[in-house]
Amino acid sequence: MISRLKLQLETRFFILGQIVLFFFASNYLMSSFNCRLDISKSGRFQLTDSTKKIVNELQETVYIDAYYSSDIPAEYKARITLAQEILKEIQSVNSTKVKLRFYDPDSSESDKERAIELGIEPQTLQKIEMSSAQVKSAFLGVSLTMGKLSETIPVVFFAEEVEYQILSNLKKMIRKQKNAISGLGII
Repeated sequence: MISRLKLQLETRFFILGQIVLFFFASNYLMSSFNCRLDISKSGRFQLTDSTKKIVNELQETVYIDAYYSSDIPAEYKARITLAQEILKEIQSVNSTKVKLRFYDPDSSESDKERAIELGIEPQTLQKIEMSSAQVKSAFLGVSLTMGKLSETIPVVFFAEEVEYQILSNLKKMIRKQKNAISGLGII
């Protein structure tokens, strides 16, 4: 009787252990895939077909240098994380021609200086608590580089605008590049 109870207990622990092991193994495997799903009615957090088309047809490598401060108030982190996820999704469309690099101006003085040189100024963020209010400055910008051309987006914060900001600046760079090649110059 006791050996039967012991066997049942061991079987339960074995099954529980297998479930926990499966959970961690599946999370580890899925973490390497971009499997973000936009379930909003408007689909505003998924890339449009035109963005995918333009990114897939890139002739030259585009570097997206994102300057995001790590030391920011918690209420802003969710928006910044979502904006960063959209940048990662843009890169995943054509990872051979789109190189995404993240920099933290809070942890590196050289990254801070580079961001300021590019025209990315720190933004003022307010943190309001019950008894106090704090002001924090944070970098939230992106620089695009394609060959010798460069465009800076000083504030990339709202996830709803990230794709438009990147795509419009990318199109501007492609136009400049085509005009330079054709000898027309920029009109």
